[in-house]
Amino acid sequence: MKIALAQINCHIGNFEYNYKKITEKIQLAEKDSVDLIVFPELAITGYPPLDLLENNDFIDKSLAYLNKIAISCNKVSAIIGAP
Repeated sequence: MKIALAQINCHIGNFEYNYKKITEKIQLAEKDSVDLIVFPELAITGYPPLDLLENNDFIDKSLAYLNKIAISCNKVSAIIGAP
């Protein structure tokens, strides 16, 4: 099993930026025949989100982006930090 660790700099609350960084790494992992790619804690939301985690819209948006990322995982499995 080939495992990759993806160290990315996430931006707090910038879901689109974090999504692009995550999907770029997933595409690279697929090209390198990686079986599993692991991302940092709270990669989707950025760290530390603090009181944003109490906002239902923030949580809903993070879940929506998590689903978008899941769709892009065709040839590789991913562990992605999300609330």
